[in-house]
Amino acid sequence: MKKSLLILLILVVCCKNETEDRKTLERKNPVANDYQTTSIYFIEKPTDTFHFENRISRLTSVINILNENGFQKEIILNDDENEFEYATIKDTFILTHNYRNYDLYFELKKGDSIRYYERDGFPFYTGTEEMLNQSNLYDYKRIKYLNKMPPYDFFSYYLSHKNLMKNNDTLRKNYVRELVTSNEKEDFFLDSLYSLNQITASKYRLQKDKLKYNFYNDLPFNDYKNFLIKDSLIDDLNRKDLIKYPFYKKFLDNYSAYTFDIKNLRQSNRLVRDHKSNFDSIEKSSLFSKQIKSFLLYSNLVEIGSNFSQTDFNNYFVKFRKQVNDSILLSSIKNKFLTNMSESKEEVKVVYFITKHNNKKTLAEIVNHNQGKLIYIDFWASWCAPCLAAMPASRELREKYIDKDIVFIYASIDKDFEEWEKAAMTENLSFNENNLLTVNYPNANFYKELNMKTIPRYLLYDKSGNLVSENAPGPNTKENIKLIEKFLLE
Repeated sequence: MKKSLLILLILVVCCKNETEDRKTLERKNPVANDYQTTSIYFIEKPTDTFHFENRISRLTSVINILNENGFQKEIILNDDENEFEYATIKDTFILTHNYRNYDLYFELKKGDSIRYYERDGFPFYTGTEEMLNQSNLYDYKRIKYLNKMPPYDFFSYYLSHKNLMKNNDTLRKNYVRELVTSNEKEDFFLDSLYSLNQITASKYRLQKDKLKYNFYNDLPFNDYKNFLIKDSLIDDLNRKDLIKYPFYKKFLDNYSAYTFDIKNLRQSNRLVRDHKSNFDSIEKSSLFSKQIKSFLLYSNLVEIGSNFSQTDFNNYFVKFRKQVNDSILLSSIKNKFLTNMSESKEEVKVVYFITKHNNKKTLAEIVNHNQGKLIYIDFWASWCAPCLAAMPASRELREKYIDKDIVFIYASIDKDFEEWEKAAMTENLSFNENNLLTVNYPNANFYKELNMKTIPRYLLYDKSGNLVSENAPGPNTKENIKLIEKFLLE
C-alpha cells in the first residue's frame, strides 16, 4: 500500500513538473504556438526556362519567398515534388514567381492551402484570400489585354534592334520613347482597373510603385537626368515598406551608382561597376536611412566579393562590420564568401577545393585518391555562359564512361558559395561528390603556371596522376573521345 502511494506521489510530482516546464518553455517562446504552415500544391510543374533570341536561360529557382529583412530570398522549389509547406509566424508573406524572367508577386496568408496551375501558360495561385486572386488577375489581364510583357532593358533592346538602326544614339532615344509610352499605357490601365474596383487598394499601390521604380531600372543612365528634373526622388530613397522587393532594391542600386557617378571597370573579361567607389560614397552619404544604407553597403560588398580581389574584399568587409551590426547580414556574408578560409584563399603553393559541406580538399589529395583512374577536371562558374552550354555534353560524356576507369571533377571558380550551390543544383551536380568549389583561384601558383585566365578549361590526368593535357578538348568534341580512349588503354 505504501509502495503504491509512493508511486502515485512520484507520478503527480512528475506531471506537475512537466506542466511547469511546459509553461516555462511557453513563456520563453511566447510565439512558438503562433507558427502556422501554408501548403502549396502544384497541379502543374512551373516552367523554369525562358527564351530570348534563340537562347535558353535556365533559372535556378522559379519560386522564392521574400524574407522580411529584404536581403535574402529563400528558394522553396528546386525538385519535382508536388507539394511544399512553409511555416511562418507572420500573418502574410510574399511569394515571387519568375515568369519569363519577370517577377510576379503574390501575397499569401499563413495557414492557407494554395493550389498552383497555369492559364494560357500564365502562373496562377488560388487560395481562400481574395487578395491572392486579385494578384493573379492583374498581371494576367495586363499581359493579355495590353499585349505587353515588361520592357527588356536597353541592352536587350539594342541586341534586337541594332540591325535596324545603325546610330546608337537614335536607337537609345527610340527605346526611351517606347518605354515612356508603354508606362503611360500601363498606368492608365492600372487606374482603370482600380476605378472599376477590379483591383484591391493594396495591390494598386504596389503596382504603382513597381511601375515607377521599374521605369528607372529600365532607363539608360544617359537619360536619368532628363527625368530627375521632373521627378524628385529624394522621398523615394527610404521606403522601408518596399525593401523586400527586388525592383526597389535594384532601383536603389542604380540610383546610388548614378548619383555618385560610378564608372565601369574591366575585371578579367567583364565590365563591372566600380563597387568599391560606390561603397565608399554610400558610407559617407547622409541620403539614406540606416536600414537602406545597410542594404546598399551589403549589396556592394557582395559585388566586391564576387568581382574583385580577396584583399579588396577583406578590406571592405572590415569597413562593413564597422557600419553594420545586423547579425543576419554578417552571417550571410560569412557564408557566401567563406571568411573562415581567408588564409587558404591566399595560399599559393597548395591548390584547395571545398565540398558543399565545407570539407576542404587539396588537388594532390584528389589525384592520389584516384590513382589507377583518369581524372577529367572541368573548371566552370555559375556566370559563365559557355560553361553552362557545355554541361549537357558533359553529362552525356560522364554517362558514356560511367563504368570505366575515369573520374569527372567539376571545379567552380565562383567566389560566392551560394551562387555556386544554386548553379550546381540547376546543373544536377549538387549530389555529385566530385562537385567542388575552388578556394584559392587564381592565387595558387598552379593556376598561374597553366595561365588559367579564362573558362571553361579542361584538364586530363592519366592513371598515374600525371597531367597529360593542360588544355584538354571540351566534352562535346570528337578529339576529347579520342584522347580519353587513348589513355584508358594505357
